[in-house]
Amino acid sequence: MIEELKKIIATGEKIDVEFKRAEKDLNKDVYQTVCSFNNRNGGDLFLGIEDKTKKILGVNPESVDKMIKDFTTSINNPQKINPPLYLTPKSYTIDGKEIIHIRIPEGTQLRRLNGRIFDRTYEGDIDITDNAELVYKMYARKQSTYFVNKVYPKLGLEFLDFDVIRRAKKMAMSRIDNHPWSDMSEEEILRSSGLILADPETGKEGITLAAILLFGKDSTIMSVLPQYKTDAIYRVKNMDRYDDREVIITNLVDSFRRLMDFGKKHLNDVFVTEGDQSISARDKILREVVSNILAHRDYANAYTAQFVIERDKLYTKNSNLPHGYGELELNKFEPFPKNPPISKVFREIGYADELGSGMQ
Repeated sequence: MIEELKKIIATGEKIDVEFKRAEKDLNKDVYQTVCSFNNRNGGDLFLGIEDKTKKILGVNPESVDKMIKDFTTSINNPQKINPPLYLTPKSYTIDGKEIIHIRIPEGTQLRRLNGRIFDRTYEGDIDITDNAELVYKMYARKQSTYFVNKVYPKLGLEFLDFDVIRRAKKMAMSRIDNHPWSDMSEEEILRSSGLILADPETGKEGITLAAILLFGKDSTIMSVLPQYKTDAIYRVKNMDRYDDREVIITNLVDSFRRLMDFGKKHLNDVFVTEGDQSISARDKILREVVSNILAHRDYANAYTAQFVIERDKLYTKNSNLPHGYGELELNKFEPFPKNPPISKVFREIGYADELGSGMQ
């Protein structure tokens, strides 16, 4: 354990590591770090270390027991940290100096310190209480369900476009013989895909936001999510504005098709060999880009998604809630679902592959 702690200390302070001098008493900002770590991704807090030099100064051995007791009492006090936390500080001797190490986990609930909300960034502990957008995003990260699972009990099946559901059914059946949807009605397809759920607060059943996004009539989509749209832009000659543009405000099934058509209209088709088959590189790239911009969007955010083609590149801009920070490494990466009900339907109808298959 000592060697492991030494390695963490050697890396210095970062988003999940914090040093405090705290030679005889607890620093006042210790609890800000505890609160911000718990509200973000968790972290390691060390007492008895100089933050800038990473030098181990040590905690006064006679103060260790009192500091641990004071710390434990404070974080268990709902008047201090709410909801209370239950942590176990431990003291270690490193290079002849006594330090205190506290491992703070990522919390499932939003926590406040003296009524204030703290978040962790690379700059340190930030009070975000008065920033409504940052507070909302924190709640969104911690909510136990997904935004697209929001239930609309007052909206019946008549608010969906059954022609789109039937087309999706044909697409799924054309891909797989004896597909499970083959013998299902439109309502059964919705239920099997998790697109009809019970509201956890009222217990009333209804279609979800995901169902509306996938199969809703345009008027229904605009009534529940007026900010929703995807802006397709072709910009080669007129770099200040655009040479061609299409604002797409319709269900995701048709949005996928229209974005694909927009890309095919403005991109050359280059064929490449995959195994012993010749395939369209353009279509394969477009399918990956379009499915990602639609399936992995943070639909709670009003930011307009953009699909942009320029002379030498194709790129997208999209609202997204990150679930972690740092460099992505192939040997450590684990896929994280953003909108599972949407991704599930996309996989059934051939718009996307299995979760995470595109990382390599």
